Amino acid sequence: VESGGTVELVAEFDRKAAIPFVERPLTSDQVLESVNENTIRLTANVMDTQELRRWLLGFGAMARVIAPPTLRDELSELVRQMMHRYEH
Repeated sequence: VESGGTVELVAEFDRKAAIPFVERPLTSDQVLESVNENTIRLTANVMDTQELRRWLLGFGAMARVIAPPTLRDELSELVRQMMHRYEH
């Protein structure tokens, strides 16, 4: 359920997946941190939209939302539902 407001997104991405927003920032306030040799953490204030969800899901297993918890839980539940469809 989207709020339509702004949220502080914190997400971890495989380094390869992060290249586009390393080269062209997602937002003017984004912060990128190296978690380890394979992972980049993105923190940015973004609009809470369906487009954000589609963008995040487009990374598949190369991304993991950490915050906000409501968005993380929503995507986690969606992935569980997707897995269920593929198992049957």
